Amino acid sequence: MDPRMKQLLRLANLVREREETRLGQITAKRTAQEQNIQRLRNALPDPDPTEDYTRLGGWERARLWHDTQIVQCNQKLTQIRAAQNDQAPRTARARARYEVLKRMTGKKS
Repeated sequence: MDPRMKQLLRLANLVREREETRLGQITAKRTAQEQNIQRLRNALPDPDPTEDYTRLGGWERARLWHDTQIVQCNQKLTQIRAAQNDQAPRTARARARYEVLKRMTGKKS
């Protein structure tokens, strides 16, 4: 095999691995953020009207704080989804480039 083609194949493989790693990292962040949102949604139990805490407005303040946290997490999740949508085509292109070069060189993996 031509040394330049070998070098191109090696470079394409490195780029493909880097892009797949980035996509994997973004996907892991998205999963963690979705789990965090679910944890926040399930964290606050229903109010007990017989407790002083509920009657004095403490439960409403806690609920507002939880809702604020969920909104912030949703904003972060939106940013992560955008990054994932940007990264997916790059990863697909890198995979395609690698596969084409692999076929051109006749290398089997």
